[in-house]
Amino acid sequence: MLGLVYAWSAHIDEQDLLTGSYKSSREEGDVNLVLTCGNLIGNASSAVIRRSCFDKVGGYNCKLKQEYAQGCEDWDLYLRIAYYYHFRVVPEILVGYRQVIGSMSCDFTQMAKSYYLTMEDNRKRNPHVPLLLYKWSRINFYTYLARKSLNYGNYQSYLYWSYQSIRLDTTELLNKRIYQNFFKSYLKIIFQPITSLIWKDHISWLKFKKKIKSSIKGTQPLKNIDEIRQLALESNSLFSNVKKQDIFKKLVR
Repeated sequence: MLGLVYAWSAHIDEQDLLTGSYKSSREEGDVNLVLTCGNLIGNASSAVIRRSCFDKVGGYNCKLKQEYAQGCEDWDLYLRIAYYYHFRVVPEILVGYRQVIGSMSCDFTQMAKSYYLTMEDNRKRNPHVPLLLYKWSRINFYTYLARKSLNYGNYQSYLYWSYQSIRLDTTELLNKRIYQNFFKSYLKIIFQPITSLIWKDHISWLKFKKKIKSSIKGTQPLKNIDEIRQLALESNSLFSNVKKQDIFKKLVR
């Protein structure tokens, strides 16, 4: 039974300008396994959910907030819905998802705790899912936290989460960008005491740096919506005949 329909989303900044990144997936139907590996929807604004789903699985998990583990409430809800219902996708960018410096998703320690608790509950519902799938899930999540850390200038956090990802998947070392980011992060950490003499608040420093970059580049978005839509379509067309859930189901058998 169909329980949820989601659309693609494009990321925007605090000035409503496109950042150039987006969230797109063509996964639909039984997405229980593929959703374990990563939040294919990406936010709470892109989904339309049947009311009967909430009657069946409940609403947001308030215990995460009580445990100081906020950040994965959307993902947790989607996993519970996917256990009973099918998903459908509208392959069109219909949502602008705002990225704000200092938001809850920048609290990486709390996000990680939220992830661990969410996956713990998911494993109780899906004891048949192989551990390899949860390993892939951790790799994807650690990579996400590392990328997020780098984008927000938290270089120590970037090094930590990159290490956690590489520890599980050493093939990451074949990516030369990893070494470039490592070198950049170490330099930033070395010179960080100098900037901290002027900006003791790291968030204020990030906002100032972003303001300077915006003034240099102007107010034009990095990519317009048509370019992002085309990128999303092209990236999905490469694997349009390959569904991740079909691969994961073979692992479970």
